[in-house]
Amino acid sequence: MSSNVDDSGGNIRGGCGGGGDGNENNIVAALGFSASLITAAFQKIDTESTVSIDCKLGAGSISVLERVAIFTTTLLNDQPQNRR
Repeated sequence: MSSNVDDSGGNIRGGCGGGGDGNENNIVAALGFSASLITAAFQKIDTESTVSIDCKLGAGSISVLERVAIFTTTLLNDQPQNRR
């Protein structure tokens, strides 16, 4: 499964297994307007039944999401460029 998502500002590029590495358990997102929706989609959360989705992610940061178990997703947002 591979996908690219692009918000209207062209800020977000996400792909499961992008780069031809064959790993469908990782996604990299350069954060913008749609970061919370990409995170929810990666976690397979039904966004239609959710009142609000708001992931607290650093503006302009890069996050790597890794699916480590069938119902668990870890958000790694402790990159050096995200620290203030």
